Amino acid sequence: MSDALGDGVFSYYRGAYVKGRHRIAPVLSFDELKTEVDEGAIDTVVVAFTDMQGRLLGKRLHGEFFVEEIEAEHAIEGCNYLLALDMEMEPTPGYEIASWEQGY
Repeated sequence: MSDALGDGVFSYYRGAYVKGRHRIAPVLSFDELKTEVDEGAIDTVVVAFTDMQGRLLGKRLHGEFFVEEIEAEHAIEGCNYLLALDMEMEPTPGYEIASWEQGY
């Protein structure tokens, strides 16, 4: 693992590399996530993406709700207009999905 934080010293705890207070978690399978939620190790799941400015946008879901929805094969939905906002959170001109004419 490369050392983005500087001195090359990492510890390993509960399946994640740890450096100081920073935890660098691996990607979990759904079964691993479900187990962690059931055990109470994970309370909240963040469903997010980056926009054109690199900001993280999305939502936080209670872990048990997330697991139930995925098991029921329900999609986690979000507004597509978030993909085309400028720095002031205004729709960027030229994108049909993010225009005042479309309701945003």
